[in-house]
Amino acid sequence: EFMYSRHFPDDVQGDFLICNSIGFLGIKQHKIWEDGAGYTGELRQDMVYSDDPNFRPVDIETAPDGSLYIIDWHNPLIGHMQHSARDPNRDNDHGRIYRITYPSRPLVKPAKIAGAAITQLLDNLKLHEYRSRYRTRRELRGRDADTVVKATRAWVKNLPKDADERLKLEALWVTWGAGQTDVALLKQLLGSGDHR
Repeated sequence: EFMYSRHFPDDVQGDFLICNSIGFLGIKQHKIWEDGAGYTGELRQDMVYSDDPNFRPVDIETAPDGSLYIIDWHNPLIGHMQHSARDPNRDNDHGRIYRITYPSRPLVKPAKIAGAAITQLLDNLKLHEYRSRYRTRRELRGRDADTVVKATRAWVKNLPKDADERLKLEALWVTWGAGQTDVALLKQLLGSGDHR
């Protein structure tokens, strides 16, 4: 998971969080930055770790309120490569979910997504939280494609001239998700001075 939540401090935005379930049992937090055509990173901290040999953090995701949720598979077996899926020691009944918050900072007000008007959903694409934007794009894929594409094109036209081009990229993804990729917008973004 990438850290994009206003609930957490500004200096950790964009950090990369990775779950480890073999050897080190926990979540490592890495600071990353662009380095030429690639990226460089350094370990910032072991964000979560456990001495419990069954601790298996297998997923982490930012919640609508900006907190982080961790799924702990909690199993004595590691995976399918080392053990049969029918191994009698495989625990199919237990697991844990942990929630991480930053106590001195307020939670984020969750974006309205389910049942929101298309105009509201498009404005959600301006949010800092990547997962809120992702959930918004998923919601738009379930709406009438022609209506979504028409509204998206109008939304892009009404963006300020100095708007972050990421917003146009979000709009491009929406048209792709509707099965009607805006080729003109694609060509415009391919010529962007912002490599992102």
